[in-house]
Amino acid sequence: MKHDDIELSAAGTGLVLRPSWGGRVVSLVQEALGDVLVPIVAEAFAPEAWPKGGAYPLVPFHNRVRFGHFDFVRSGQLPIHPESDPNALHGMGSRAVWRAGVIRSDHAELVWSHETSAAWPWTFQATQEFRLEPRRLTLTMRVTNRDTVDMPAGLGWHPYFSPSLKPRVEAKTIWPLDEHYLPRGHSEPAPVRLDRATAYLSDWQRVEFDNKRGKLVLTAEGLDHLVVHVPGASYACIEPVSHLAGALNEPWRRPGSLEGGMTRLAPGESITGQVALAFAQR
Repeated sequence: MKHDDIELSAAGTGLVLRPSWGGRVVSLVQEALGDVLVPIVAEAFAPEAWPKGGAYPLVPFHNRVRFGHFDFVRSGQLPIHPESDPNALHGMGSRAVWRAGVIRSDHAELVWSHETSAAWPWTFQATQEFRLEPRRLTLTMRVTNRDTVDMPAGLGWHPYFSPSLKPRVEAKTIWPLDEHYLPRGHSEPAPVRLDRATAYLSDWQRVEFDNKRGKLVLTAEGLDHLVVHVPGASYACIEPVSHLAGALNEPWRRPGSLEGGMTRLAPGESITGQVALAFAQR
């Protein structure tokens, strides 16, 4: 076992976690489907040039924040990411060192405690709880405000699905994007078939994946939005998330409000989301 990896197994399904690499899933293999996620093979971790594989948490927000600056109770300046310049990209959780909590053969908890900083001026705790069954993986994510004032919060999960799995996405709503890949502030009915490499969707129920060996169904609770990013043939990112991209500071947001699915957490309050992957053999 390399690094600080945690290995879970349940009757033909194996999951490897790496807490120190941003609380990542390194691999997920299922006997009927093979590699469910593109496995991470890199030996070293670059926090700003992360591997295009596995899966990572999106906390305390997901996707882009225009110019990285926001004002809500307190002001923050998030670092600009080179892949989204001049904007911030994803939450800090994907770069952080997480620690292991409770671990069993088929169950593991990862924990990250953030202290107030210039980028995110609140103290909070985030957890990921992975439960593995022979034909099901369940991930429960939680962010808890440990500060003395209200905090904005969101979460999501960013998997890189194997190109052998062909996704079929069903959603009712799509959000047109601007040149920064941020929503323009209005929605439209989603097309029956997506005709673009990147799409921000809402009102979705499930995503089905198929290959010659089996079937995978992705569902979620508390994560009402979906980011689809399929830039080529190497992977498919299908990301359940709790809010619209840019909800911290977009022009369509009313001053002092949280819209687009972000949550205002009072001290001690939590936001929770759950992702489930169900496997079936042909």
